[in-house]
Amino acid sequence: MALLGNKGKTEAGKDEHVPSGYQAADLVPLEDLLENKLKNDLPDLYQRKSNQAYDPYSMLGAGVYFKVGKEFSRGIGSIVAPNVLLNVLSEHEISLISRKGPKGNELSKGYMLNGTEYRNFVQKFALHHNQGSEAKENPEEYRKQYVISSLITAMTDNAKEQIAGRLGIVKESLPTLGTMLGMGVDVKTAIYMLNHPSIEHIYGEVGRKNKFEAGFDKRLADRIKYIKETLENQKNKLGQPAVTTELLIAHINKVGQLNSAESSSVAGYTKPYPGSPYLEMDKLDMLFDLSVLEAYQKVRGYTAFLRNASTIINITKGLGQDTSTIEDIRMASEELGLDLTDKEMKKSELPFDLRGVFNVKNTMQGHAHKIVKEFGDILLPKVLLNQTSKFLRLRESLISNLNQRRDMKGEDRRKLSSEATKYLNAKAYIQWLRTDSDNQKYVNSLDNGFIYDVIGSELTYTRSRYFIKYKARG
Repeated sequence: MALLGNKGKTEAGKDEHVPSGYQAADLVPLEDLLENKLKNDLPDLYQRKSNQAYDPYSMLGAGVYFKVGKEFSRGIGSIVAPNVLLNVLSEHEISLISRKGPKGNELSKGYMLNGTEYRNFVQKFALHHNQGSEAKENPEEYRKQYVISSLITAMTDNAKEQIAGRLGIVKESLPTLGTMLGMGVDVKTAIYMLNHPSIEHIYGEVGRKNKFEAGFDKRLADRIKYIKETLENQKNKLGQPAVTTELLIAHINKVGQLNSAESSSVAGYTKPYPGSPYLEMDKLDMLFDLSVLEAYQKVRGYTAFLRNASTIINITKGLGQDTSTIEDIRMASEELGLDLTDKEMKKSELPFDLRGVFNVKNTMQGHAHKIVKEFGDILLPKVLLNQTSKFLRLRESLISNLNQRRDMKGEDRRKLSSEATKYLNAKAYIQWLRTDSDNQKYVNSLDNGFIYDVIGSELTYTRSRYFIKYKARG
């Protein structure tokens, strides 16, 4: 009730016409973009993305509408969770960590779009173009939270409205789109970035891949690598173009859709077959392609980093039934550098410093994080063997030998802890038998020869029979 009556919700702020509390979470920003901008700027794309009418009672129609409804309903969480985080980042005015070079020049650069550097989550509106790192908010644009709320509505009502697919939005792109909007990119530029032929092609590949194939980031990196190797010194000779909305429009209209049969690392760069509707991009197209992909890669990096903050913010949902949530939070804290000193933080390569959000007592997030740290670092080690410092060091040694530390989630760590605990219990039991004079006679019963052939064992397994043959001593 206090929030509903807060002046920040009931009174319009500077350059606002409607208080945020009275602004409906409708589709106006997205409908305006689709029908008044994208339709005119990108007519071929608009036509290609237009909804086709199907008979809902036919097998084809039922399948299409089921896909439309289910595909984007699964994407609701992909924008709702980042939305909570983006509000926290805006509240605390989080910006890129400033790192100065020997001559006082800024080393920490954000990503450049339309001549503006995006490096923080401070503003309420999208930023003006062509203002470098000093860009101010543009009140003529939609309030960024209004746009994100519109995205959530689009995901929720997509079975009826079907607007998300027409804008080129897919589930996997939503967190990155949220990061761009949260950092002040206008919705038009952000959506056109998603519809850039190379990015659209990679998302299409990822949507068709199985779990053993490369993900988006690997495919994106491979394409960037291919362009750089192909161009070699052409980048310096021709000059790499900046990314602007106008150039995005021109590039999308010129290149169109890439051949889905080609790999994302080379699609659009190979010579098309006779009569092919696909275009072979020239060197200038490749340079612009490189500019867009590098900017998008940087945003993806920010999004991946901030996903760790979402893990900690989700503490409010509870700690679950086992230690996997604690493991995830512990790993997220390490990735965010929450235990680093100011000096260590400056020397690190972390983009954002979130210690002011989670390491303080006067925020809800800080208070929750403090409770979890006390529970995980003080209470659990006194209760559970697999949470003691010695056991955790042992487990980290095991994980480092698996060479997948960064990819191992809390549930996988919990399972590894469980298996390691079983092994240690078995070894402890064997050691007890060996040292206890009354039970030493049972040590010989713990022999793997009961199961399979073991060199030097008194027991051998006869594979040609369905029983174990004991070979007596002497």
